[in-house]
Amino acid sequence: MVDSEQKYSLSFTSIGARRPETVEVARAYVDCFDWTEVRRRIVEDNIISLNKESTRKRVGSELVKRLRMLDTDEMAFLADAVDDDQLAMIWVVICRTYPVLRAFSTNVVAARFSKMVPDVPRTAWTAFVDEESMDHPELARLTDKSRKQLEIRAFGMLRECRLLDDAYNITPLYPSPRFATLVRAVGHRAIPEGRCRIVTRKFEHIGAPEARSFIVERLSDDALLGRKGFTMRQSTYVLPYPPSQRSYARDLVTAVCADDLPNRGVRAAQVNLYDIVLDYLDSQGMWEPLCEAEQAATRDELIMMLQDTISVTSVIKPAVERLIGEAECDIAFITGVGETFPYVRTHTLLGEIDIDTPIVLVFPGEYRQNADGSTSLDILNIPSDANGGYYRATSVFDL
Repeated sequence: MVDSEQKYSLSFTSIGARRPETVEVARAYVDCFDWTEVRRRIVEDNIISLNKESTRKRVGSELVKRLRMLDTDEMAFLADAVDDDQLAMIWVVICRTYPVLRAFSTNVVAARFSKMVPDVPRTAWTAFVDEESMDHPELARLTDKSRKQLEIRAFGMLRECRLLDDAYNITPLYPSPRFATLVRAVGHRAIPEGRCRIVTRKFEHIGAPEARSFIVERLSDDALLGRKGFTMRQSTYVLPYPPSQRSYARDLVTAVCADDLPNRGVRAAQVNLYDIVLDYLDSQGMWEPLCEAEQAATRDELIMMLQDTISVTSVIKPAVERLIGEAECDIAFITGVGETFPYVRTHTLLGEIDIDTPIVLVFPGEYRQNADGSTSLDILNIPSDANGGYYRATSVFDL
């Protein structure tokens, strides 16, 4: 419960959640660790992309006030976070700054969620303000117009942070374990219980409708794509699936690229490593000789032959970058990993590829979290010490 003796600040009505601007200000602070310099960048460099200087000063002042509620580790986390981690941390910032919203989120939104009540009607705010007014005269003194303005802004901010949908239904966020570790209890309780406990979403089948919906929802997020005022901070994601479900994974990626993401205004492309390999071998007149060699050579000999012939650095990487560039897409899916393993070293490709477009590596196997906190690609479920590890990607199922 919120301390009833603490006076409620009601200034949140002035600017709303301001998700893109909040993230940009957090990144500016992490870059210099100087609030005076951050304020200068807001006003003079216009890092929050607002036309009027007076608006930049007003919005910037409010955002700085909010963000000073975070410690250094939390600020760094917000600066690099995407999707639900970002939304959850912004809501924590808001709740720490405005105890009235923390009280409403904790005692109404989270409480209803824990009791499996699916929605938060607008009347719940009226009842909340009436009850809180007994201990908070600043609420009791509000005019009907001011009460309505607070209600509109409160529900608007809840929707901006995806805690409610447009029909006022409570919607789930799935922050990472890192978020739950960082956030202090004062902010944590304001998010409906269960939203900080999920480590990785698990779907028994990659072809399941709920898996498809989850993937589309996560990969159409503007922060992940670097759109609508957001600066993209990470570009590499992985989408693992059980090797036995390869045909379903192929159909999933095709449907997501052709229908689901375009329906959300996201241009998606698919780049197949196996097609790149075949095109290269054919262009070099090497396909038929390799087919003939396959009949006499052992598997290991054939793999070595292909590795010597097809360089990731000089062949695969340039082709992938060219195809993604030509597609003019918002996000690209790299497929054909299983078909080209192990002679195409995927971890090498991910380490060398240099593009501004988010990429999703779709592969049969597991993206494993190790005891030391590192992660690795286990293609075809072969431990990564046998095929090379990769440690800078994020699983789509962790978003």
